[in-house]
Amino acid sequence: DSSSVQHQLYDVQQIVGSAAAFAALRGDGAVVAWGDVTLGGTLAEAEENLQGVQQIAASAGAFAAMLSNGDLVCWGSPEWG
Repeated sequence: DSSSVQHQLYDVQQIVGSAAAFAALRGDGAVVAWGDVTLGGTLAEAEENLQGVQQIAASAGAFAAMLSNGDLVCWGSPEWG
């Protein structure tokens, strides 16, 4: 249910999903996540590092974001990514 982040879901350029969470990349390079927090449905631990995101990818329980400088930022279950 994306109702808690609906106000943040605008100008979405890409969306990916894990087994029980989603992440959306907006045109301004921001990422919005929701769903099961153990499978990447929260950005609490990664949010400060998610600047200039170019692309996002998902596994069954984790997400990865490629930044404009080539760095990768991952969040979600350590067992899945």
